Formats: sequence, C-alpha cells, structure tokens
Amino acid sequence: MRPNFTVISNDVVNNFTFFSLSEVNSHLLQHVEELNAQPFQKRPESRNQLFVAEENVALNPLPDLPLTPFVMQKQIKFPSTYLLPYQGHEYSVPYTLVGKTVTLRVTEKPVFSPLSFI
Repeated sequence: MRPNFTVISNDVVNNFTFFSLSEVNSHLLQHVEELNAQPFQKRPESRNQLFVAEENVALNPLPDLPLTPFVMQKQIKFPSTYLLPYQGHEYSVPYTLVGKTVTLRVTEKPVFSPLSFI
C-alpha cells in the first residue's frame, strides 16, 4: 500500500496548488479512481474488478436506521429491584430482564423524550 500512497501524494504535492480542502479531495478522488482502474502488476485484473468479483458479493446492505455512536458500553446484570442506577438516576427495566446479563450502551442522545408521550 505504501507505493500507491507515494504516487498519489507526490502527484498532489508537486505541480499543484490547492485553495480548499474540497479541491484536494476531488483531485485525490480522481487519482484514486485511476489507480483502482489499473491492472495489478502480477494479476490481470484491476482493484475495481477484484472488488466487484470477490468483495462486493460478501457485503451486507446497510441497516434502515442510522447507526448511533455510544459513549460507554459495559456488561451489567439487572438487579431484583428492576432499577438500573446510572449517573445519579435510576431507570426501570422490564421484569423479564431481572437477573439477566446484558450489554448496556449509553448514547449522547436520549432514546425517547418524555414529551413524545403527550
């Protein structure tokens, strides 16, 4: 991977002046597409052809809902009080989860808003 990076970086650094990040990105994208269309040195296919033939078929579709990044994750066992303590507050859980170990993921945004029930 190092030689390809050198080819692209030398082309960008030498003989070009950019005035914005979007100009750099569009120039890089053009050269990456050209590089991916070239055949390998010891194989007849290009990176694009290899991706379509082998890797693209193994990809799964993206989920319908966007992924939510989480701030903290830890394994917890729900207590018999049905209450989960977190940062000075207690959150109730369904009784079916009492005694079970689950993965707790804390996100920056709330899962629901109290106003959504009004």
